[in-house]
Amino acid sequence: LKQGIPAGILNMVFAYALMGVLVGLIAAAFYMALRMGFASAMVLVASVIIDVIVAIAFMSIFRIGVSANIGFAVLGAAVLSVIFNTMMLHKLKQNSFDPANKKATNAEVAEITRTQLFRPFTIFAVAAAIALLIFSIVAFGPAGSAVLAVAISLASIFVTSLYINPTLWQMVFVRKVREKRKPMPEIESEEA
Repeated sequence: LKQGIPAGILNMVFAYALMGVLVGLIAAAFYMALRMGFASAMVLVASVIIDVIVAIAFMSIFRIGVSANIGFAVLGAAVLSVIFNTMMLHKLKQNSFDPANKKATNAEVAEITRTQLFRPFTIFAVAAAIALLIFSIVAFGPAGSAVLAVAISLASIFVTSLYINPTLWQMVFVRKVREKRKPMPEIESEEA
């Protein structure tokens, strides 16, 4: 096996990483439910699950073996997914209350939000990739699978956060557009 580590330990590290993702996801969903409502919490859970599954799928396509590096990449993917989803929801809420978008549909507001977040997500993803790659190499040694796993997970999260998750958010996001009340006409009283 890679780096002389027994398979049982590698599987245990991967299982602990997935358990960490699950515990963190439950905590993030609880926070989101308290702050934004149950529907937002469920979209957050669905988004993170989709992001992690896509990251694992890409890692399996590239035939990266199960190792501590993969566990680290999955954990990083989940954390990055929660961060990107929180940024997406905040910007979506901000755009929905913008007077310029008053007559826009949820799909149009989601598209505006996606285009506004493309540059910040790109900068954040590049910075996170550099930080995670450095930590991965320092913590686990210069393993080629670590670099590839982290790069694949970050790329998959970047793509799903910009092209799949806005669609999920637009389905559950409820815009509360208040129109100004028109003054009530005065009722003329009939005096006899």
